[in-house]
Amino acid sequence: VPPLSGEFNRRNNSAAATAEVRKGKYSILLIAGEPASDVAFLRRNIGGSDDFDLKVLIQKSGEGFDEQNAAGILSQKYDAVILYDFPNGQSAGTLREVTSVLSSTEVPFAYFAGNQLSAVRLSGLPRLPFVIAGFQHDELQVGLSPTGAESLPVVLQPIYSLLSASSALFPPLYYQRIECRPSAGAVALAYPVLNGVKLNTPVFLLDPANRSAAFLAYGLWRLQLMSSLSGLRTDFLQDFLVNLIRTLISGGKQKLLTVHADRKVYDPSEPVNFNALLVGQSGSPVNDATVDVNIRSEASGSVSGDIMLSAVGDGGYSGGTAGLGEGKYFFTATARSGSTFLGADSGTVVVEPLNTEFVRTSMNAPLLRQLASVSGGEFMTPSKFIRQGVELKPEWKEPVRLANSTRFELLYSLPILAVVFLLLAAEWIMRKIWGLP
Repeated sequence: VPPLSGEFNRRNNSAAATAEVRKGKYSILLIAGEPASDVAFLRRNIGGSDDFDLKVLIQKSGEGFDEQNAAGILSQKYDAVILYDFPNGQSAGTLREVTSVLSSTEVPFAYFAGNQLSAVRLSGLPRLPFVIAGFQHDELQVGLSPTGAESLPVVLQPIYSLLSASSALFPPLYYQRIECRPSAGAVALAYPVLNGVKLNTPVFLLDPANRSAAFLAYGLWRLQLMSSLSGLRTDFLQDFLVNLIRTLISGGKQKLLTVHADRKVYDPSEPVNFNALLVGQSGSPVNDATVDVNIRSEASGSVSGDIMLSAVGDGGYSGGTAGLGEGKYFFTATARSGSTFLGADSGTVVVEPLNTEFVRTSMNAPLLRQLASVSGGEFMTPSKFIRQGVELKPEWKEPVRLANSTRFELLYSLPILAVVFLLLAAEWIMRKIWGLP
């Protein structure tokens, strides 16, 4: 501030302050034991998120990594590390470098199993969320069965809810028998199901305190490429990976109030719905609070709606508003208990006409099965149709004679009759004027 005349000193003309500036993206390192199909899908779904800056190291069949500057990449600091089928039988020369990164910085990490799993070398990783008791190299195809939600910490509820809501639609995943149990502080979120029988060894584990996770089934590419047959939404894999990484990075720290819209993009004719989760300082759900959501337009800044969410139990709240006009909207949610402020959250939602690229063009298997059942037909996957073809029913083979005829009645078409009469009258008048017979 410029000095004024008559000032005794200039002590109040300047001030200093500090501000904590958060970086826009989390830095993620993906280390793969081999260039498998799952690696491509992990790379695309994690790297495709606006929240993450991804770097990838892929192990050679011999020693080291394919990337030339692997040592420089490993020396950098990361917010989280993803291990796919690493370490495996080829990791003698690279395991020490990666282990030192995980041990020295205690960076959050998630381990995804592959078909080259090495139980001995895997046991050497620090902070694993499970302890290996035995291993068999027999590849099975299994489903997933989530555990009960009652015994889970509140910090794990979002990732568990996402998994449990969709696990019934999972196509079979590959799994090698890993006899293991959760380590101290870790929680098992899902178990493998073989031929309808739930196995007693966990397949998905997470340790919030040590910020580590493990997914012991592989074939993640099936979650997207087979979604049209299973009915699973195509963006599930990306949502699952993003939420898993966020859970690991946050660790035991969490916002008391979390609010999100149930869709990213809405059509103007659709209602906009919000869901909230409110917990106390101890992590227990809060069910008697008032949760308000204020919606403002980005273009005008004016208030477009105020919603009071209704409690649905277990700290959950939900509510919605009628369709909004086209545009981008910011929403701010606050939670209060009487005059006590409990928490706040914010986000964005987009309202625009549904474009063609957002239309689901993949086969809707559940709907086709229902139509086939109601109409007496049969639902067939593309592979089954090519292999078996369509079996025609006997009544379909009987010839049917069809006859179709069209009769044009000029008498009952008043406009055409009027036009014909006017044309004939005009001809008669012209003949009289020109003296024609």
